Amino acid sequence: MLRSMPISLPGGSPDSLFFLLIALAVNALFGGLSLPVLRPWHPEAFFGRLTDGFDRRLNREKRSARNRTIRGALVVLMLVALAFGVGMALLDFASDAPFGRYGEVFLLALLIPLRPVFDEGRALAKALKAGRVSPAAFPFLAGGPTGDPHLYARLGIERVSVRFGKDVLAPVFWFVLLGLPGVMLSRAARVLCTRLGGTDPRHQAFGFAARQFDAALGLLPVRLAGIFFVGAAIFTPTANPIRSFRVLINVAGRHPDGNAGWPMAATAGALDFALLGPGHGEPGEGGEETAQAHGVPWIGTGRARLGFQDLRRTLYLFVVAAFLLFGATAALYAV
Repeated sequence: MLRSMPISLPGGSPDSLFFLLIALAVNALFGGLSLPVLRPWHPEAFFGRLTDGFDRRLNREKRSARNRTIRGALVVLMLVALAFGVGMALLDFASDAPFGRYGEVFLLALLIPLRPVFDEGRALAKALKAGRVSPAAFPFLAGGPTGDPHLYARLGIERVSVRFGKDVLAPVFWFVLLGLPGVMLSRAARVLCTRLGGTDPRHQAFGFAARQFDAALGLLPVRLAGIFFVGAAIFTPTANPIRSFRVLINVAGRHPDGNAGWPMAATAGALDFALLGPGHGEPGEGGEETAQAHGVPWIGTGRARLGFQDLRRTLYLFVVAAFLLFGATAALYAV
């Protein structure tokens, strides 16, 4: 049995949940590793450089789609094994070395980006309020119609919702099950999907395994994120938990990424938004048919012309959901 984990799950020590709580608090207060001189040494940055190196060397356009799919799967298998092995080594170190638990807290605070997700959304809300949004400063805005503040607000809301599931709740979930190796697996899945999992011609085949691995690890955590948002709606002014649950049940599966639809639908229902959609505009007066014609359905039946105030409401919902996650972790520790 592993020596660093909660209750009776595969990991052993209930103290690990206590250190997870400390790490979540540290990240919420101070954020991740933000000093520019230290960013290249962040574990995910190092793992990303490895991923990019394999992408350049093995993902050659002259090879067949089948060959590139196999090569991509081998890259995922190798890097996942590396991430798990590093996690096991760190687990042993944290269990045996003097002050090793402090290292565990530090690493968890780096790898679970609770505060960075909030800060990114808040920065976009400030830029929207000032009327000075630069897609260069927010790469996730690139690719859509430029200069549309309503679209930018929707994209920011969608990103905050989905990242709560994929980047915050997922590593917590896998830590509860597997300890540090679980966190390393979860973050490796996100890096692999981000770097290789695009559906552009270059990565359609090569990134197939990366997309599937990320979807598999996020299957349960991202759905739990939707439930946390429903619960957060109870404590969020102007939010409606009943509508949140109804939209979650009825339309979460409409999203092209089945996992991402859960937190997005719960957020849209809670705050009466219409997210995703054909790119911009209201879903009313034929908007639903237009969205379907473009192959991108609306998630939710509320307003689509959203602004910085709506992004701030989403951040409030995010903070409440984070408190609920902290409370759920504390409850597991108390068991």
